[in-house]
Formats: sequence, C-alpha cells, structure tokens
Amino acid sequence: RIVFSIHSGFWYGDGRPPFTQYDSVPYANMTVKINRSFQDGPGSNLIKDPFKPTVGLFVGSTINRQSFDTQFVLDMSYALNIDSSRIYVIHVTKGAVHYSWESTNVIVNFIFLERNNTKDVTLLTAIAELTNSIQNPNSTLYHGTNVTLDIDPNWGLEVVTWDISLKLTYAIEVVGGLAVKDGYYLNQGSQGSCEGNGTLIMRQYCEFERFFEDDVSKALSISYYRVQILFIKSAAYDAVLVHFRVLPQQHKSPEDDVTTAIYNLMSQVSNPNSPLYEGNVTIRVDSTWGVSQYNQTYRNSEAKFTLQYYDYDKKRLSDPQRFSEITAYDRCKANRRCNWGIVSLNQSTNDAKFYHQLFDNGKLFKVDLFLDFEDWRLGSRGFSWDGTIPATCKNCSSISLARAQPGTLRGAHFFPFNQPSMGPDIPCYRKERNQGLVLDRSLQRTQLDKQQSLIADLSGRIQWITDNIQNATMGPVQRSRKDVTQNLTWVRHDFQIWHDNEVKELQQLNSSQCSGGIKCFIQFDTSTLLLTGAISGVGKMKKTANGTEVALFTFNSIYLGPETEVRLVGQRPLVLLSKTSLIINTTIEALPGYLGGFQGGGSVARLPQEALSDHPKTILICDLGNYCTSNRTTLGGLDGSTIVSNNVNGPGSGNVRVNSFVMKTSATHVPEVQSIQTTAQLGQTISGGFALRFNGYSTTIIPHDASAKLLETIIEQNLNLANKFNRGVNSDGSPVV
Repeated sequence: RIVFSIHSGFWYGDGRPPFTQYDSVPYANMTVKINRSFQDGPGSNLIKDPFKPTVGLFVGSTINRQSFDTQFVLDMSYALNIDSSRIYVIHVTKGAVHYSWESTNVIVNFIFLERNNTKDVTLLTAIAELTNSIQNPNSTLYHGTNVTLDIDPNWGLEVVTWDISLKLTYAIEVVGGLAVKDGYYLNQGSQGSCEGNGTLIMRQYCEFERFFEDDVSKALSISYYRVQILFIKSAAYDAVLVHFRVLPQQHKSPEDDVTTAIYNLMSQVSNPNSPLYEGNVTIRVDSTWGVSQYNQTYRNSEAKFTLQYYDYDKKRLSDPQRFSEITAYDRCKANRRCNWGIVSLNQSTNDAKFYHQLFDNGKLFKVDLFLDFEDWRLGSRGFSWDGTIPATCKNCSSISLARAQPGTLRGAHFFPFNQPSMGPDIPCYRKERNQGLVLDRSLQRTQLDKQQSLIADLSGRIQWITDNIQNATMGPVQRSRKDVTQNLTWVRHDFQIWHDNEVKELQQLNSSQCSGGIKCFIQFDTSTLLLTGAISGVGKMKKTANGTEVALFTFNSIYLGPETEVRLVGQRPLVLLSKTSLIINTTIEALPGYLGGFQGGGSVARLPQEALSDHPKTILICDLGNYCTSNRTTLGGLDGSTIVSNNVNGPGSGNVRVNSFVMKTSATHVPEVQSIQTTAQLGQTISGGFALRFNGYSTTIIPHDASAKLLETIIEQNLNLANKFNRGVNSDGSPVV
C-alpha cells in the first residue's frame, strides 16, 4: 500500500526504523580505522609516566599490542554498553589502503559475538549503535576512552562481507543537496539521520536513501530493513559511490542470506533488464563499477534513463497524418537555420505583434517585424514605398513610428475601426480564428486537415507519455522514476486538456461555413440592415459627408469563396468594411430593381413627407409626366410634374425597368409582302434586336433600328440558304430571290 506524505514526500505510513531486534548470525567481522601510528607498536602511548602524564613510556611491542587490544575492547564495551566478552580483536595492521596511511593510521579488525541472553542487545543492534556512534562526535565512543577516541569517522564501520558499494550516475549535489559535507560525502545513513524528524530537515537526501534501500530490497526480494545506506561519496562530477550494508535474515526466514543476496545483486548489475534497473534510483546504476568493483561489465546499449523526445519518435515520423503537422518551416527552425518567429494578430484592431522565440513554448522576445506569409489576414504588411504602416484603431499600433507613419485607408468613406464588428468567431488551427464573414470551403478544408493532424499528434503524444511515463525526462531535478512519473502525469493531464479543447474546436470548425451540404447563401438587405443566411447579423445605417444614407456591414475579416452565393437587396447602397483583409472570390448578385435608391421602373420618386419611410407611396414614371391613365395613377389628383425624385439617396440605380421577353410568331407560307415595325410607348425607349425564322433557318440578331438595306442583306444571307443552288439567276447574274 502506497501512502504519500505531504511533509516528507515518502510513502511509508510510519517512521520506518531499522529492524534490528532479532538474533542473526553468531558473529560479525568488522574493521575501523584509527588515527594512530604503527611505528612503535599500537598502544605505545597508553602507558604513561605517573610523574609526567604527557610523556609516554615505551615498554615493548608485545605489551603495547596487548594493552592496545585490551583498551580497545574496554572502550567498545563502555561506549556500547555490551559485555566485553562479546568483543575480540583479530589483528591490527598498517593503514595500507592508501600509502600515506601506513605511517599515520592502523586498521583494526575485530568481531562482535551474538548475545547469550535476551537481556543483552542483539548483534545487529550493537552494530547499528556502533555505526551511528562513529559518526557522532558527541558519543561516548570519543569521550572517556583511550583508543576509540581516535577512530576515523570518514572510514566509519565496515562489516566484512556485509558492506558493499554500487556506483550510480548522480552528482553528489543531486543526491544530497545542502546536506553534502565538505563538498564530497554524505554520512547521514550511518548516523540514522533520516529516522524521525530528519526527513523534514534533509528531505532531498532522505528521499534518495529511502528510494535506494527500497529499490535494492525489492530487486533482491528481501525485507527493506535489511538494506541500510552507510555513506555516499562523490566518484566523479556526475557519479557517486553508495556504500551500504546488507543485514542477515531473521532466524528461519525463507529470504536469502547475505552471501546469496550479494551474488544475486552482482548478476543483476550486469543485466540491464533485471529488476534492479526497474527501481526509482537504481535505474542509474553504473555496471562498469560492478559490486564493490567485482563483476564489472561494460554497457552495450543506451541507458534506460536516457532522455526521450516525442518529437523524434519513430511512430510519429512514420505516421503520414502526424508527420504532416511538421512543416518545412518547423524542420528549418529545429535545425536552427530559420528564425523562431511568432506573429500575433488582433483582428479587431488590425494590430500585429512580432516575437522571437528560442524554443517551443519558450519566452517571447519582441521584435520589429517578422513575416512568414502563412496567414492571409496579414496581407503585405511591412512593405510600403512611403513607410506607412497598416491602419489600426487609434493608438493601437504596436509598431514603433520612429521611421514610419500611421496607416490610412485611401478613398474610404468610413474608418472600419470605428464600427462594431459582425459575424461569428470560429477557432480553427492553433491560434488562427475565422472572425467575421469567412465562407470558403477550400480554406475550411485546409483548416480541418491541419486541425485533425494536430489532434492526431496530440493523441500520439499522450500515448507516448503513457508508454514512457517513468523515465522519459529523468535528470538533475526529476531524478527518480517517482519524480518523472509525477511530472509526466501532470504533463499528460495538460496535453489531455489541450487535446479535448482541440476536439471541441474541430467540431465548431466542422459545423461552420455551410457544412453538411447546406447551400452557402447570404443576403444583405440595405433597407432592414439585416444580414441573413449562413451568417446573420445587423448592420448600421450611416450617412456620407453629403448626407447620403448607406447600409454599413463591418467585419474583422472577409473571405468569400466561389461556392458562396451573395445577394444584395434594399433601398440603400451597400458598404462592406473589413478590419484586416478582404478576399471576394465569388459573384455578388444585385438584380435590376432590387438594390439602390428605389426600384427601377417601379416607384421612381417619393413624397417629401415620406423621404425616410420604408413603405412610401408608389409613384410611377408616368405620374411624373402626367400621362398615366386614370386606373394606373397613384397620386389621387396631385400634379406629378411638381414632384421631384426624393428617395432615400436620389436616383441610385437606373430609373427604367428592364423587361426581358421573347416573342415568337408563325404563319402559312404564301407569297406575300410582310412588314416589320418596332415601337415603344410614350416615355419609354426601345433597344435590343430581333430575329426572323423561315423554313428551319434563322437570321442573326437584327438591330431594332436596322435600315431596309441592312434588313435585306441579312435576310438574303441567312434565309435563302436552302435554295441557294436550286434557283435561277437574273439577267444581271444575281440569284433569284
């Protein structure tokens, strides 16, 4: 059962003290290093001149050695409160571990026996107490004693065959932080500092100690209390030697004994797929050290803790959909050949901000200009002969005006940034947004493809994190599997939220722009100021400088594709404003008589009192000339000649209704003379032409005002083809008609 503590960062529910209260092996073979010279025999200064206590008496090597051994046993018995009969000195040798120690130090090899009665402390308890006392300068081992007061704490206590070492690729600072002593070692394990409140004081080190002891015990299938760290010493800038002790098993326990456990550890160190490398920190065991420099092996593959990167994952690079998310520009940036530029465009103000970024999601540094030519909304921003910048709302430009002039809209009657924007705000790919009047299926298809690629890439990243959640980002800060797992769990959660948001945005984008087979149609009504169809909204009525009324429709962006049908109706002229770019790739349909100041050929004027009415009295063109019949006039006795065209804005379109129609006539073919006459009523004009058909043949269009000669020529060239070669000729050689 795992129990996390907010105070210690450990998962144990108790203090987890070393479990040493049991009888184990009959004895333990140990060594300590004593800072005494071997030249005159150990113990030469134990016998003092009673008259000059500061002067030692030389009595001989045999007596000195016996005195040294006896005093060593008495010191140990006194310091540890155990019976002196349980302590034996085996031999004392020069400090031959290092050449400089031979003349200044001795190595004492001694044994502790197991207890003979239940009232005495166990062998393991005595060893644990001695290990701790050596590291504590205030212990009785250094006070009131004669020999043990010179024990070297940097050597500590070594239990022969129990104490071993492993090399881990950690810097000593990563392991212990501020607990590191003299810049190169940690002895808190021997002191038992991580029991009790020590976990709060030395959290960084104590967490490592717990990780290591649990990793080793789990790998060896032994109880956690049988593994105890003694020292951790720096072996290189990026490596440490962990000296630890493997205690004997309890009586009749099925667990391996110390020798078997250590041999098991040796075999696991040389096998990168062993349970040892599944540990929180033992994943970083260096097999070239072996176990205490025994059974050393060389690595033949990358370490499990090698940093992993999703961006270079083979599955991602081999997936066409996910790989399409990586553009040529992305690859160029990754190779540091292209600028990491970012453009942020506020469509409502047309203000663009440019940034330089050193890496993905890194800090943004403002720059004067960056153009990637990937966003159609930006246009040719940054290039102009006269140094003007794109127009923005007042005081909204982020571009320095030191060498540029504020932008203007030449020839515009209305400034778009003074008008409220219409249309929806649809998120599309990454930070792009379709704001305003954006209806183009080709653009939408491109955005959908990119969005689907992004979602597939996020799904792949989430799965990759799940597969590598324990070791992908291991380093100085995230030094254990637990740290990496905890961090990547948060990272995966963030990516999952991002993924879910992108799925929702994909659904929004997919349901916009006349999707689902819906006819893409919009209509601007300048009378009611309504925009209806695929996008709806209400425009504004504005007046020009001359007092002319217009219907104003303002958008952040306008992009109309060829499949979009646009119809214009209403009494007022139409004004379309875009705060960024305007792209119209379709036909705008304005039928005669449906847009402008009045209906052409219908009501051609207004009464003064109805100048701004949406339902004025109908005044026909014949009313103005007083030639309407009594059943057509709408004036009711008013003199039409005094009425001046007084619609909303004056004649905005042609004041003649155009009627298109086709007439077809036929008759029995008899020799006769036929006449053709074209006429128009008073007040009307006529234009266009007509065609004649005879015996399956037709003339070309004959102008309405054709002369007799032109009419004859057209008839002869088009209607006499059937008899061209069967008719005779006149006396002058011309064909008979």
